[in-house]
Amino acid sequence: MIVANTTHSLNLLRERLAQISTLTGTQCIWKVTDALLPEEELPRICCYHDNAFCSCVKFASRAEQRCILNDGYDIPHRMSHDPQAYVKVCHANAAEVLVPFSFSPKGCVGVIMVGPFRLEGRECRYRQGRERYHALPLLTPALERALFSLIPVVFGDLLKGVYVNLTGKLPRIPTDERILKALDEINRRFRTSLSVSEVAGEVFLSESRFIHLFRAECGINFSDYLLDLRLNEARRFLLSPAWDIRQVANHCGFGGQSYFAACFKRKFGISPSRFRREAMERIQPEV
Repeated sequence: MIVANTTHSLNLLRERLAQISTLTGTQCIWKVTDALLPEEELPRICCYHDNAFCSCVKFASRAEQRCILNDGYDIPHRMSHDPQAYVKVCHANAAEVLVPFSFSPKGCVGVIMVGPFRLEGRECRYRQGRERYHALPLLTPALERALFSLIPVVFGDLLKGVYVNLTGKLPRIPTDERILKALDEINRRFRTSLSVSEVAGEVFLSESRFIHLFRAECGINFSDYLLDLRLNEARRFLLSPAWDIRQVANHCGFGGQSYFAACFKRKFGISPSRFRREAMERIQPEV
């Protein structure tokens, strides 16, 4: 459950995405993690390529699958090996400025994507999209450099507060240094088979003392907090067609798909497969 502090930060994120969009004349969106997942707490326009050009291209001959491959594999593969800002030219010849945000030890928490832009001397590869391609703003070298410099300044501290300093998602903000250190460890390793004894050992507390102190400081049980992190992460991955449910379960720290499905339904009141199906129907763009 997102508390007021995080909700306020996400509202600021939405405003800044809109401001960059206004300045550039094209979309500015935010994708979570290097897997480029949507942030469910933000409106669709902040997380999807929801513009006239991209919509037109997606309905060109077999191009929709190429768009899915672009966001679901090509960019994530590049980010996992070289998490540096760069300009991506897609299969339709449109350009997009990509700026990843990495905060050690969390790794890449997500990517700001600004585009699409047209490029000087190029043409859309799909006949259906050529008119809309020429209506796109031009990406010049000066604009490219400006975005590479501006985006980290505009979004850096805000994204770090939402996706790295996760105490804002707790019912109570802890002050004990041992619990703060434990939270850093949990937030870094929650996708692994992390046990309470391991975390307690990291902060030199007995298991029973740690469990009591964690509850007192954070207002939530250790096991419930760990499960919430895993389930909320899994819910994001379910919104990506590039990940099947078994992969989501394994990646997010669940022992198996059946256990994951049971936990997911208990928390959200719906099975992972039904959640994915209904989410896809809800976010399907109008033709």
